Amino acid sequence: MQHVKCVVVGDGNVGKTCLLMVYSSNTFNEDYIPTVYDNYKATVMVNDIPVEMGLWDTAGQEDYVRIRPLSYPQTDVFLVCFSLVYRSSFDNILHQWIPEVRHHCSRTPILLVGTKLDIRQEPGNSSHIEKNTRPISFSEGQSLARRIDAVRYLECSAKTQEGLQSVFEEAAKAVLFPHDVGKRRRSYDVFVLCYSVDNKASFQNIKSKWYPEVSHHCPDVPIVLVATKTDLRKKSIKSKNKSKEISETVSIEKGQALANEIKAVKYLECSARNMHGVKAVFDEVIKVVIVPHKRKYSRERRCKML
Repeated sequence: MQHVKCVVVGDGNVGKTCLLMVYSSNTFNEDYIPTVYDNYKATVMVNDIPVEMGLWDTAGQEDYVRIRPLSYPQTDVFLVCFSLVYRSSFDNILHQWIPEVRHHCSRTPILLVGTKLDIRQEPGNSSHIEKNTRPISFSEGQSLARRIDAVRYLECSAKTQEGLQSVFEEAAKAVLFPHDVGKRRRSYDVFVLCYSVDNKASFQNIKSKWYPEVSHHCPDVPIVLVATKTDLRKKSIKSKNKSKEISETVSIEKGQALANEIKAVKYLECSARNMHGVKAVFDEVIKVVIVPHKRKYSRERRCKML
């Protein structure tokens, strides 16, 4: 079995220990207990290969600055963590953690991880956000990842486990397949970015999250913007007078405006439930690849849906 040593660093109270405890034992503890030194083990499958992850927890407090580097020798990959709702922890990535990690392990791959995603997603959690600051956006995290030359930028929540599995899978991949990280960036011919007409958050995330990620890694790959679940739009209109709780769906005009803003080559709408527009989506995707849009295509065609 492959063995990977993964060391987790970052400011105190950003959720490093919760991250490791939930992933390794599915145990979540909301009480904050400062860590001095601890480690965990977990097995992750990567391309059908079992990988034993040795997960090393470290103290983020300044008091342990001399003890912390004792964990660094023979590290295969670092998870450099910050809280998405605590901007000072984000600022310290560049000022403290990258200089420290690079001083001791100059060539070890780094994954930048934004934690406590559940708090940023819920407006009702404003009391948990650092005072006089705003949460860190996906595009800000992505920008910092580029600046520090991290192999990936990921966001997750230990509490809801959203994105948690991906963090450790990507950490293992960064060690096992280091050359694949760069290759994946230019391996697609077209991207289909999707949002649901009844979910305004998914609509907003196209601009704030998915478009920045796609355009960063594959700036020359064409994008088709697709609105899904259009059958719910009609239901919302019929039910409008019966229930005030039903929120308005995203209109065609707003979808087209977003497509223009992100320079999508096509904007389409469909419903998987009643099949309306589904065939047109893939017909148009094929046309985008076959009829070049000022770019050259390789023989192997690939379409990525996000």
